[in-house]
Amino acid sequence: HDNAHTKNGVLNISTIQKVNNYRAFNEKTKTFYADKKYVQSAMMQSWNKFCFTGGIVEFSAKLPGKPDVGGLWPARKFLVERR
Repeated sequence: HDNAHTKNGVLNISTIQKVNNYRAFNEKTKTFYADKKYVQSAMMQSWNKFCFTGGIVEFSAKLPGKPDVGGLWPARKFLVERR
């Protein structure tokens, strides 16, 4: 929750370089192992919470990090609600 907030009607999602230790799962060996990611950000899900029928959505991004350090996967997706 620390990486996403709104101010003056603008949603701000921050991405920071930070070591995050977590428990991962290996599908082939069916075992858990300790792993690290080096970037932390946020995800917003608005399915059945936000719908718009027209207009403009503006998106801008400044991406941190170094090209030789993994863990950054920026994405912006708009899914269509079928009725």
